Amino acid sequence: MSVEFSNTYQEILLDNLVSIIKQNFIFQTQLKLAEIAGKDKTELQNNYDTLFSQYNSLKSQTSELEALRLRADTNAGAHEEKSRIQSALNDEMRKSVELKRELEVKSAELARKTVELEVKSSELITYQSEKSQEITDLKRQILKLEPSIPVSKPKKSNSVFDPIESTPLIPSSSKGKDGSTF
Repeated sequence: MSVEFSNTYQEILLDNLVSIIKQNFIFQTQLKLAEIAGKDKTELQNNYDTLFSQYNSLKSQTSELEALRLRADTNAGAHEEKSRIQSALNDEMRKSVELKRELEVKSAELARKTVELEVKSSELITYQSEKSQEITDLKRQILKLEPSIPVSKPKKSNSVFDPIESTPLIPSSSKGKDGSTF
């Protein structure tokens, strides 16, 4: 063998070896990428399976969810009715409180007027008793003075007092023709 052959052989061998090594690197890179893609595919498949099972679970709960939605709608109507009734109750309570305040004011005013009337009544009773006492005193004085008044014949006149004599025409203790006292 010649050196030239040997050198060429080694060169070709080296070129083939380099080419095999390059192909090996390329193959290993593709293999690595395929493994990564396989892992991603497995993860995606697992995620798909999980989502599909959740979808089926939700799909089976659709009738249950529809019943709950109808119940929620019914409860919303009941809540609106409750709110309306509560609002009406609050309005009536406000009116009741206002009427109670008015009643208290009127009661206080009535009590004040009652006290005023009682005071006026007691004043009137006092005044009446004073006047009654005065009347009694005047009657006593009249009874004392009557014996000293001369009895005169009454003149026919329309007035109760005689303008000339300034005495009553009919004394209170005198007797009439039929014997009754005036």
